[in-house]
Amino acid sequence: MRGDLVTRAERRLPRSALVPSRDRRRIALSSHVRHTEVTSPLAGADSVRATSDPPKRHEHPRSAFVKTIVRSLSTAAVLILLAAASAGRAVAEEKKEEPTLSEIVNILREKGLIDDEQYAALASKAAKEQAKRSWTDRISLFGDLRGRFESFNYNQDIYTKSIGAHLSDRYRARYRARLGVTADVVSRAAVTLQMNTNGADPRSGNQTLGSGNDFDKDEFRLDLAYMTLTPTPKGELTGIENGYLGIDAGKVKNPFIWKLLPADNLLWDNDINPEGANLRITGGSGPVLLFANGGIYVIDENATGKDPLVGGGQIGGSVKLADWVTLGARGTLYHFFSLDDDFFTRAASNPTAPGGTGGNIIDGLSRRNGSIQIAEGSAFVTFVPHKLLPVTFYGTFAHNLSAHPSLVSNADSEDDAWTAGVLVGDYVSLVAIGFAYYYVEANAFPSMYLESDVLDGTPNRQGYMVSLRRQLFENVELGLRGFKSKRIEGGTAFVNSGPASDRLRGQADLTFKF
Repeated sequence: MRGDLVTRAERRLPRSALVPSRDRRRIALSSHVRHTEVTSPLAGADSVRATSDPPKRHEHPRSAFVKTIVRSLSTAAVLILLAAASAGRAVAEEKKEEPTLSEIVNILREKGLIDDEQYAALASKAAKEQAKRSWTDRISLFGDLRGRFESFNYNQDIYTKSIGAHLSDRYRARYRARLGVTADVVSRAAVTLQMNTNGADPRSGNQTLGSGNDFDKDEFRLDLAYMTLTPTPKGELTGIENGYLGIDAGKVKNPFIWKLLPADNLLWDNDINPEGANLRITGGSGPVLLFANGGIYVIDENATGKDPLVGGGQIGGSVKLADWVTLGARGTLYHFFSLDDDFFTRAASNPTAPGGTGGNIIDGLSRRNGSIQIAEGSAFVTFVPHKLLPVTFYGTFAHNLSAHPSLVSNADSEDDAWTAGVLVGDYVSLVAIGFAYYYVEANAFPSMYLESDVLDGTPNRQGYMVSLRRQLFENVELGLRGFKSKRIEGGTAFVNSGPASDRLRGQADLTFKF
């Protein structure tokens, strides 16, 4: 009713009649400024290109290095111009949304088009919209603190026995603290920063109590630092249910982790935040939700050669067949390329790295062409026979398309990984209990990125996980997990993945979120 009144009033009155005469010149000037902001990046493109061109004197026509620099600068200039144009449009539109909302409400009242009750409601809404412009309303803080008690109980495996060593059982207390902030710069741009403990290990934020001498200070490092740009306000796609389109750039969240799976940790450790750019798209209609993700990331910036990179593409979706049945599936393809010898050395054996890595077969992970292609597929089905007892069955299979038998050992391709599990119960109202089995062959995925808890982040292992999760209070959770693992293959080719493989690991977590 109120919206119809405002719309009819706007059609009935000329725009100049809705604005006091003393403000017409200001609005005209504001309109001119907005036009200038939108069009000036394009209007000045020629001059920008002219100043971006490299100087011609003393330039060697065959210099590949110079050409590469020029192309890089040109690309960067184009991206900056597009970002500036988008930001200009966003600022202009935000200014356009604000200008005379309160004034229009006052004029509608003066003209008798709305009564006092309608005026009060519209004025209140206008005031709330103005309050949202406050910088404090554009910033969101988030974080959590998790305490953990962890135990390791080892069976003496053939590797430790052969060298006369003995693995001692271990117990430790740990904590993880994270603090983050997201700021909405304009309606089409946001910035996210997050700090995390134990920043040296990309696969863990856990800090062990007593890890330093004499109560030394613990580290707190930048774990996320990225900008989000969207073509529309908040990335919302008009006319598409749950529609979103956005680009993230910087040290970003891994877009390939699927939150609908009870445990999406067969390949990627969920603590890893890659460095590069993401493209995220979602949309649906009714019971169907579709999504697509893409990304390109720098593994290691190399000043003397090509940078090792990894890219990925993913599509998937879910559908609610009935109130009590939902199913979903996704497929992902990863492409590691421009890989150097150092990458394969770290993948095979890198025990001094934070958290430790290794376990791939150095001449089996790839066909020696500096690239790796890995395909992954996942699916789940959820039944809800009772609101307290949802049941989800899920599974993931991955295959290294580039792996091959070793030429220096008796190892086969060792190129598959899979997991299957079930989760029963609502952790908020009752309790959630889960079970999953994992099987990861030696060359299924680069060892540096494998989940560090389930199989200790090492390939050539198989085992299972049992879990229990319960919300004690709002934003306070209790979690219990147990992991049992053992090696898959033995022999000299698997010496880096065999030691300490036969173990039982337990974790008890208490997490506070804010």
